[in-house]
Formats: sequence, structure tokens, C-alpha cells
Amino acid sequence: VEKRRAASQNRNNKNSKIMDANSQKKVIDAGFRIIRAEDEPAIRIEIKDMNRHDWTTLKYFPSKAARDRYMKNLLEDNMIITD
Repeated sequence: VEKRRAASQNRNNKNSKIMDANSQKKVIDAGFRIIRAEDEPAIRIEIKDMNRHDWTTLKYFPSKAARDRYMKNLLEDNMIITD
């Protein structure tokens, strides 16, 4: 029972960190771009910004390590945030 309760709390905590669509719209309207890492169906970075209101693939990568390095460089820009 305790393990199930802990797993449920972890899921709830993880989900609470994700912005909802309304919050995403607010930060995009303020000039930010939002990126996120995706693994399925391909390793890639997706983006939402003023020109792309739905998640759109920014770039595909041959490995997660290459994607993560690229994301790290993108996040040096103060106007780019992660979901």
C-alpha cells in the first residue's frame, strides 16, 4: 500500500511541473519560446512559439546525448524555456 501511495505522489508531483496550455500561451505571448525533448517516435526537440502555437519538431537527432547537448545550448538563451 505504501509503495502505491508513494508512486502516486511521484506521478502527481511530476505532473504538477508541466505547464498547462493556458500557461504556455501566456509565456509565449510574453515572447518566450518553449522547447521539450521527445524520444518517441524519434529522438527530437519540439518547440512552441509565436509562429508555431502547436508543438512542432525543431530538429531530429541520432542520439539522446546529441539532443541533450543541443538543448543545453538552446537554454543559454534567456527567452527559451522548457516545458
